[in-house]
Amino acid sequence: MLDAAAPGTRAAALPDFKPLHGSPGFFDEGGLTARREGNAWLIAEQGISVTQRLGLLRHLTALVKLGSLVPASGGAPEVGQGNAPPPAHPAKLRVAPALEAGALGWEYLQTEAGGGGSGSCCGPLTHPAQLLGTSGSGSGPWSTGTVITAPTVAAVSVEGRAPVPTRSDGLPYGMRYAALPVRSSNVANVKPVAFNARGQRITTAGVEPTPKRHQFEGAYAPRAWTAPSTPPAAPCELNASGLSGLSPVGGDVVLHVKGYRMFETRAFQSCTDTYYTLGSSTLEAAILLDAEHPGATPAALPSITPAPGAAGVFDAPGGIIRGGHSGSNNLTAERLPGGWLVVTAGSGAAQQLQLLRRLHATIHL
Repeated sequence: MLDAAAPGTRAAALPDFKPLHGSPGFFDEGGLTARREGNAWLIAEQGISVTQRLGLLRHLTALVKLGSLVPASGGAPEVGQGNAPPPAHPAKLRVAPALEAGALGWEYLQTEAGGGGSGSCCGPLTHPAQLLGTSGSGSGPWSTGTVITAPTVAAVSVEGRAPVPTRSDGLPYGMRYAALPVRSSNVANVKPVAFNARGQRITTAGVEPTPKRHQFEGAYAPRAWTAPSTPPAAPCELNASGLSGLSPVGGDVVLHVKGYRMFETRAFQSCTDTYYTLGSSTLEAAILLDAEHPGATPAALPSITPAPGAAGVFDAPGGIIRGGHSGSNNLTAERLPGGWLVVTAGSGAAQQLQLLRRLHATIHL
């Protein structure tokens, strides 16, 4: 018997066990006889008498090896759970900043081994481990859940089952994730439990969940506009001119900007985005601020590299094309004082650079 909360540490005294008279180091209670073995207890039960159990214990050799210690789960398995769930399908997670005004955090795309993909907006990390979403490609009543975690999280458990190791796979700012089975009927109640590399539960409280784009209300809700109208005055503004065939379509602006707390990582918030048509293509431009400290220098965009032949411009692979427009998911970006100016969609990096060079962006917070 090991200590349940911290295997490897000295186990507590066994309740109601009394020392055996004339047998130092041995204890007995009812039909159980025990002796300590290092930090653990070695226990024999039943038999015909305490003398027989004592004889067995004197001849037993026990070895406890904790080199492959599995972290404790977050609770007991569900009653009536039945057969163990199937393993989650191998999946790869990719994240990209969400560009639509009012969006906070990440758009994510999960690609499974079979080629299927699912995505959602938006996932700012406000707790040690968060369930981003589920896909219905599990077996029977099971879905594949995607949990994104802080850098300190080595494993996660859901619904009281065995923890699953996390992996990075190139996610920015040290974020990690795991794909694991989730009971489809219980998705709304899933609260991942996080463990560190020593198998200890991480109990640090997160911050209040931050709103997704469609949940913003009042002063912080994005304001939509459609051409030929012009966007209302706002802390972040975009204008473009001097490019033949370029026309604004519409977009969103945030009239009041505030910061939101993140948990052990960084993220972005979009304060304005505009769609443009150029020839037969539709492109999207946006201004991204630091999610927690708007106006401060935001982090580097994930996976960016300097654009060849364009000083001060960067390319990134992008994520999910937003707004239902087809086109390249490359992302072209330029640093602003206190933000990023980004362009995506269209026919590719060359066309995105065309628009970027003609955009005038202002940030006045």
